[in-house]
Amino acid sequence: MTQPEVAMSEPSRQLLGLSRLIQLEGELRGAGKSEAIDFIAVNDIHRVVAYDHALIWRARTGGVTAVSGGLIVDPHAPQIVWFNRLGRRLFAGDGSTRSVDVTAMDLSVALRPGLAKWVSGVLLWVPLPVPRGNSEGGLFLMRADPFTDSERRILARLGGAVGHAIIAIEGPRRGLRLGFRPLAGVAVLAACLASAVPVPITVLAEAKVAPIDPTIVASPIDGVIKSILVEPNDLVEAGRSLVAFDPTELDAQRDVAAKHVAVLTADWQRLEQKAFADDKARAEVSVARSRLAEGEADLAYAIDKLKRADVKARNTGVVMIEDRNQWLGRPVKVGERILSLADPTKVRLEIQVPVEDALVAETGAAVEFFLAIAPTKPVRARLTRLSYEAKLLPNQTSAFVGEAAFADGAGPLRLGLTGTAKIYGEHVPIVYALLRRPLAQLRRVLGF
Repeated sequence: MTQPEVAMSEPSRQLLGLSRLIQLEGELRGAGKSEAIDFIAVNDIHRVVAYDHALIWRARTGGVTAVSGGLIVDPHAPQIVWFNRLGRRLFAGDGSTRSVDVTAMDLSVALRPGLAKWVSGVLLWVPLPVPRGNSEGGLFLMRADPFTDSERRILARLGGAVGHAIIAIEGPRRGLRLGFRPLAGVAVLAACLASAVPVPITVLAEAKVAPIDPTIVASPIDGVIKSILVEPNDLVEAGRSLVAFDPTELDAQRDVAAKHVAVLTADWQRLEQKAFADDKARAEVSVARSRLAEGEADLAYAIDKLKRADVKARNTGVVMIEDRNQWLGRPVKVGERILSLADPTKVRLEIQVPVEDALVAETGAAVEFFLAIAPTKPVRARLTRLSYEAKLLPNQTSAFVGEAAFADGAGPLRLGLTGTAKIYGEHVPIVYALLRRPLAQLRRVLGF
């Protein structure tokens, strides 16, 4: 209290306090922003009721929004964190206008140390009531001496003025009648009930349309491929030429074998003529005949290799080869795979199941195949097999290879079409379906 106020009479002092109260209410109702209301509440109420320090706790944000003295509110500061917890403890949301002295007996064990650390003297909680039984939060006021009954009545009026000013700027809050704690309880109960709802656990994996029992076309001889006579996805008939080998070396082998046979034939005929008069020549005739037979076998083999240099299709099918140009001029060994022939009417779904999802993909599981060219029209299938071991894919990841049979009525699907397969597993609580992958990733990161 200033020196001029000491000299004033009691009626004059009361009149001055009333005028300041009216002026302060007018400033609150005339504030155009929420920040201005908070500033007036923690700083200018001091003109009517004295205090040392003030904070305003707002229900809309669930925390302290302003501190007396114009200090910036740091939500992570230990003092602000404690007052935020205390505000949630004291807030009722029922429009109460009764001020509360905060004492250690009213607080939980966890909050009591902060009272001695952050409050010196008396701590008063002043609610900010609004119409219809709601509240916008409260004011924390601190000073050395207790607040009188008349000061409490004045603060109750000012608390109501602050609450009215807030809803005038920000509008009424919805759902305040239930209060903070009941709403939180309802939300927790709803979350618990929702987490128990059973849903099928699903797995997404890359997939493609593959043939059933394709015919492998392998190299019949050792040689160099001259040309591939068909294009990928060509439908060929049985007997059509597929691969042509370079005949240069094969022709040379045949010619050499033929000349060798001619020499052996002449040698055998010569010895056979001499055998009538020469006993030694008679003994060599059988050896010459054996050499001739061996040479004739080599010639027959060379001719057969030359015939096999033209590889023909053994049955009707679609040509499956990635890049025909990569085979041109390439030397191959007997049995090396060159291409495949597949029956376009016999197809299956080949799925690359990630290793971490192998337990979900069980034989007999339902599958939906979303084609890359038609993602809105899934094709139904059923998982028939899953490989025993994972294999390394070209992208350097490991996966189990699964096979699925298409459902009846799926329609013809072109070989090589790709997309995404969705595999349906057993029904599990929705909380497990949502947290399965995050928990697995957390386990890999933390190593437990």
